[in-house]
Order: sequence, then C-alpha cells, then structure tokens
Amino acid sequence: MKAGAAIIGGILGVIGAFRRREKLGGALMIVGGIISLFMAEPIAVLPFGLMFVGGVLALGEE
Repeated sequence: MKAGAAIIGGILGVIGAFRRREKLGGALMIVGGIISLFMAEPIAVLPFGLMFVGGVLALGEE
C-alpha cells in the first residue's frame, strides 16, 4: 500500500511538472511530494524534496 501511495504521489508530481505555469500544477507538485514523503520509505525524501521545491518555485513564478 505504501508503494502504491508513493506511485500516486509521483504521478501527481509529474502531472504538476507538466502544468507548471498554472497554479494547479504547482499545487499538484506540492501535494504529490507530501504524499510521497508520508507514505513511502525514507528513500522517498529525495523525490519529496524535488517535487516540493519545484511546486513552491512554480507557485512563486506568478
């Protein structure tokens, strides 16, 4: 179940990355990163950090 949640978080992050110019894209990256952090093993900290920072930067661009 944890792996499934991490995959869902990753998919949300990727969708958000492609829609970065919109506020929704940045929000999806942040949510995807948070899901990956709380639902996966410690190895998920790296993708969490990348997605979270990417989402914050995407929201900050506007």
